[in-house]
Amino acid sequence: MKIYQKIILFLIIFTVGFYFARVYGANYIQILISDLGGLTYLYSTVGIIFALFAAFVILFEAERWNNLIDSVKGEVGELNELLLWSMHLPEKLKTSFEKDIKEYLENLISVGWQIEKTGEKNTASEEILGSLHNDVYQILKEAPDLMPTAFSTFSEVIKHREKRIHYASFHLPRILKNTLVFSDILLVVLSLFIGVHNTFLDYFFLTSIAILGYIIYQLVDDMDNPIRQGGWHVTTKDYEMLLTKLNANSMTHE
Repeated sequence: MKIYQKIILFLIIFTVGFYFARVYGANYIQILISDLGGLTYLYSTVGIIFALFAAFVILFEAERWNNLIDSVKGEVGELNELLLWSMHLPEKLKTSFEKDIKEYLENLISVGWQIEKTGEKNTASEEILGSLHNDVYQILKEAPDLMPTAFSTFSEVIKHREKRIHYASFHLPRILKNTLVFSDILLVVLSLFIGVHNTFLDYFFLTSIAILGYIIYQLVDDMDNPIRQGGWHVTTKDYEMLLTKLNANSMTHE
């Protein structure tokens, strides 16, 4: 379900709830109107606490998102660097590098992306990386001058891959996310206790607060699942572009 569909559904449910609260709680609302000054002061305090907490969570998720993007870009960049350096190797070793890098990209795009988002190790990728590590070791015999560069580049690939898996599989601690949800619900529920004479004005302001709180929750939930389809999600696009480049080079050499 798309975000605007979720917002419309939430709006319908909230409107129904507001109607029943306004109709059946009319007498109680009149009592609250007489004490509006004190209630608004207390409510503003709750609103400030919610705003600070939401800002903290969003900034936390934004930093994680940037780290994940950097890891993906770094891994693809180092794989491309390794591929370019392999062009200077003897033909047999060069072909082995291209084969292993191609298999790694194909595996990651097809199944590895979904497996590793849970934090689990992809056995097939591990085996391919083991073969690629052996290719790097063979450079010591075939072209020792390139060994330091190739080893350093391969090490960077491993480092960026581990970071990618970590940031993709990490989620907000349950207590942190539940606290955000609780404060969001509390903000909306307390809004119902601030009586306003004009029904339309009351509905307008309460709906605005409720939708804003709901959108903030959806934003946090979306950012907390960066591999899942949504407004904020990381795809295998960069890996696919590198694989396309590798296939094009292979066809050119043929």
